[in-house]
Amino acid sequence: SVIALHLTKNNLVGLTLPPEISSLPRLESLDMSSNSIGGTLPRKLASLANLHTLYLFSSSFVGSIPAMPPLLRVLNLGSNWMTGEIPSHLGNLDRLETLDLSRNSLITTIPGSLMSLTNLRSLKISQLLIKGSYVQGTIPTAIENLQNLGEKHIC
Repeated sequence: SVIALHLTKNNLVGLTLPPEISSLPRLESLDMSSNSIGGTLPRKLASLANLHTLYLFSSSFVGSIPAMPPLLRVLNLGSNWMTGEIPSHLGNLDRLETLDLSRNSLITTIPGSLMSLTNLRSLKISQLLIKGSYVQGTIPTAIENLQNLGEKHIC
């Protein structure tokens, strides 16, 4: 049974992630970064109950960020064309250590729910392409409570 699928820089071109990925129930690590896959992220990603590492950066994905698998430790969606807000449901990923949403077209105020991610070590939400500006609103003061957070790229 497949536990890791790493297809980085394979010149993959398509309209979305193949739906068959959701039929890999033991998948723990998925890396399809630096391709030209495009399309929206499938909602069925959340059904990958064992997935702890998801690298989909720089792969031309569009649309909003759907619910994610509950055991994720690494979520890297940087350098895509994701839109909408940074979803508050990401705050439910209590094992999350790395979150990279940088270089997207997200409209943002940083959701307060992210401040409950006590295992978070790296937070990158910089260079969000919003009409020529970056993060809007205020940074929650509770960010000081993230004691493990060493790397933060917010503006």
